[in-house]
Amino acid sequence: MPTLEELFGTGLENISNFPPPTADVVVYKNYSRQRVIAKKFNYEEETWERIADGKAGVSLDEPRDDAKVMQAAIDSLQETGGKVKITGNYFVTQPIQITYPNADNPNVNLRVTGEFCNIVHSGDLFVFDKCRQCLGFPIFEGFQIFGNKDGSAFHIIDSYHVEIRDCQIQFEDVGVLLEIHEYWTESTLIENCKIHYNKSAAIKFLNSGSPHNSFDQTRIIAVDSEIADSTCIYIGENCSVYRSIIELICWANGGTVLKVDGAMPACLTHIKADGQGTLLSIGENAGEIRFFATYSPSLFAIDNPYNKSYVIEYKSMHFKIPNTYTEVIRIDDDDGEFLAINKSSSGDPVIGTYGRALSFWDYKEGKSSAVNLGSTIVSSLVCNANLVCKEIYVGDYGGSFASFTPPAPVKGKVFFAQDTNATAPGKRLYICLDGSTWSYVSLT
Repeated sequence: MPTLEELFGTGLENISNFPPPTADVVVYKNYSRQRVIAKKFNYEEETWERIADGKAGVSLDEPRDDAKVMQAAIDSLQETGGKVKITGNYFVTQPIQITYPNADNPNVNLRVTGEFCNIVHSGDLFVFDKCRQCLGFPIFEGFQIFGNKDGSAFHIIDSYHVEIRDCQIQFEDVGVLLEIHEYWTESTLIENCKIHYNKSAAIKFLNSGSPHNSFDQTRIIAVDSEIADSTCIYIGENCSVYRSIIELICWANGGTVLKVDGAMPACLTHIKADGQGTLLSIGENAGEIRFFATYSPSLFAIDNPYNKSYVIEYKSMHFKIPNTYTEVIRIDDDDGEFLAINKSSSGDPVIGTYGRALSFWDYKEGKSSAVNLGSTIVSSLVCNANLVCKEIYVGDYGGSFASFTPPAPVKGKVFFAQDTNATAPGKRLYICLDGSTWSYVSLT
């Protein structure tokens, strides 16, 4: 097994002589002196060095140096990577910027952890701008954030792989705002977060005029949101949340759970909605929408003024579709299109195949099954291809069907029988019209 020196080089001889720090940089408050302090660990000297110091904020009216010291702590690691741990209560009125200035080092990983940390702020709090190193993961976790309904707790612009975990976010305009200005904002992770009582939306996807529209591989997992006359998730115009996962619980006191003006193709979505309001609102420029939802159709409305296509599965294999939607279920096998359950243009249900015969089979009895129409009267049957009845009885029945016993009569049922007796063979078509007796005609 290789040694640490072989893996990481020299300079590790004395690593066992001191306890490793829980973070590379710490930010804390000295309340007796009313100071906010940032210290960075010097691994060569094995000591903590003060890198920023200022007056501690006491309110949004007197934020003092809280933001400046937090920014200095994060800046000290943005080129090299590492962990910042922030403890205490903070008041922030200017955004804290997260960028990756060292373009030559795409492996920078920055982790910012809140430990018993509460932040009250106005405007945007954490802004990620062009963090595009594909191997760098800026991770923010463990914060309790209280907004002033005029900004976002996390504003992610043209950035990849931003991860937000284990945070409670309340009273923002938008809890997490994902935005495209020039490039893409992809592979964002929002996990195990509570995002409550926001003015506009808990999570919002926005394109500010870029020809690029990709929010691919977004993962919204185990998110709990409560809304009051606002929106839980909004996907804006010219935004494609493609190949993504959305899994959340929303309690709605009015408002809209999912509002879509963009597209969410190949997106695995499961929403559990309680309360009342609008489950889905579809804008004029929305693409096709499919998702699974656990909700009460009696408490939630579907807002679809432009008659867009959508499919909501709200029970196992139980789908809700708009009146204008025609393709509901299609099954393909290795040879291509196989079976479809659709609607005609007039709204009638259609079971269709693609160059295959359609059969009704009783797997318990091992034979063709009857199609029970109940009390429905079929006035006409239109067959545009081959109509096939596969219930056929063939055998030597003693000649002229002397020993043939028909099955139990079923009203409307039809079957064929063939007596192969050498002396008196025959063929018959049987039909039951009254539900109790069989009538037949001999076939020549």
